[in-house]
Order: sequence, then C-alpha cells, then structure tokens
Amino acid sequence: MRARPQRREQQLQNNMELKLEVDGDRDRRDLKSWDEEIWNNPAVLEDVKKEVPGYLQQL
Repeated sequence: MRARPQRREQQLQNNMELKLEVDGDRDRRDLKSWDEEIWNNPAVLEDVKKEVPGYLQQL
C-alpha cells in the first residue's frame, strides 16, 4: 500500500517527525498512533501490489 498522490505533500511535511530521536514511551506511543492513523485510513491508501513487479523490472 502507498499513500495517494494528492496526500503526498502533506506526508512529506509529516516526515520531519521521523528525523527526531525517540527516547521515551510517550514518543513511541505518539509515533505508533500516527502510523496507525495513516495505515488504518483507506481514504489515504491505495493497493499497489500489482505495480511492484513493473518497478522491480526497472532496476
């Protein structure tokens, strides 16, 4: 699965959070919640499994 293109800009802005050092349970819980919010939301995901072989052939 991957994020839909129209949401990509918003995700890139959110990726700043991934560059932070996570050293506490509260930070881990917050990041886990943020991750689950994305992965459990079908409105921002699309199934791309069928596209993967084509991308791999380009490598």
